[in-house]
Amino acid sequence: MCENSRRYEYNGYLQIAMRKITFFFLFIFLLASQVFAWPLNRFWSGGNPWWLNDSLTFWAPFDDPANPLYLVKGTGSLSFTRATAATYVHPTTGLVTSAASGQLRIESNGALIEGQRTNLALWSETLGLAATWVPSNMTVDNNTVVAPDGATTAETLTASADNATLLQSYTGTVAAYTGSYYLKRKTGTGNVQVSADNTTWTTCTINASTWTRCSDTRTVTVATYYHGIRLATNTDAVYAWGGDAELGAFASSYIGPTDTAAVTRNKDVLTAPVSGNFSEVTGTITLTVTQGTNTSASFYWDSSTPNADAEDGNWAYLHATQGTTFTGKRLGVGLYNIQMSQSVGPATNKVATTWSSVRAQLAKDGVVGTEDTSTTYSSATPSTITIGRTQGADYIFTWGHIKDFRIWNRSFSDSELQTITAP
Repeated sequence: MCENSRRYEYNGYLQIAMRKITFFFLFIFLLASQVFAWPLNRFWSGGNPWWLNDSLTFWAPFDDPANPLYLVKGTGSLSFTRATAATYVHPTTGLVTSAASGQLRIESNGALIEGQRTNLALWSETLGLAATWVPSNMTVDNNTVVAPDGATTAETLTASADNATLLQSYTGTVAAYTGSYYLKRKTGTGNVQVSADNTTWTTCTINASTWTRCSDTRTVTVATYYHGIRLATNTDAVYAWGGDAELGAFASSYIGPTDTAAVTRNKDVLTAPVSGNFSEVTGTITLTVTQGTNTSASFYWDSSTPNADAEDGNWAYLHATQGTTFTGKRLGVGLYNIQMSQSVGPATNKVATTWSSVRAQLAKDGVVGTEDTSTTYSSATPSTITIGRTQGADYIFTWGHIKDFRIWNRSFSDSELQTITAP
């Protein structure tokens, strides 16, 4: 009995010791995850080391189309307005989907922010309407296949001779216009082309399994001109849907459907409150931005009403343009203009800007820019944060996507900027 008792007592001590050792190593693991930013910590703190997240005041992921204004962290709530309906490509279904007025559009790359545009193409989803769309050496069969929006409203275009066309006239001014169309090959291997002026044609790369949005931009020089589709080879056939003709040097999201009159999509306006989220004296903003070939990425804060030249007011914006360098630049007392270059798009970049009383700096994809320390920033009280465009008379819109938008209440060092924007 005594021997068995001693054995039971020994086993009890052993179990207690093992529990203590287990808890000790668990404590060491948790501590190490904070110190070295192991994957467990990256899950807990949103993908950032703890020394960056301790000063995080605002975080909008822009990744859920069902809850587009959701905040992981922040004071107050996001606000969004757009006075008209719009379309977007749903990140789950991949379909062209209608968004109601006042609904922020969330695509796979984040929140879509665009300026106002008008689709001048009439009957954009009825390409077989001969009174508006004029075929030449081409037959058009209506509603033959499922369109990019999931409805059976796409047409079949079949060439009856080489260089068959489907054209529509519209009226404009001397400026750049862009024509765009969703196309998918049915039969044949010849060139499929689109044009915004019926003079110069752009060849599209399309296939038989997926829809491709093809576009062409031309500067027109006459009041009335034509946009449309051309099949270079006799007997070739394609499916077509969503005709769009816009005043602008690139295609925005599809605007439609149209019928007897042009349809306008109004501008997207996304804002956040300043109080509790943002300090104009010192701070850092980071985001992921996906841009097109002619687009920019912007955030902006404002405490007065700056004019189009941004010569007055206490304001700042992060603005991405095409070029080779990027610089944080202070233009005067109370005035930041933080600009970042962008190679010819489309491209996705992780960008950040930081500011304090002594400097302005910016980083992109782990590379810091050239800081500016030329002026002293004066304290001001901004009224709102506008995300995705500048303020003032001359708006600069992102014309692209913003995702994972975060604000910290302290300035970051260059090494921290490299860490937070690393690809």
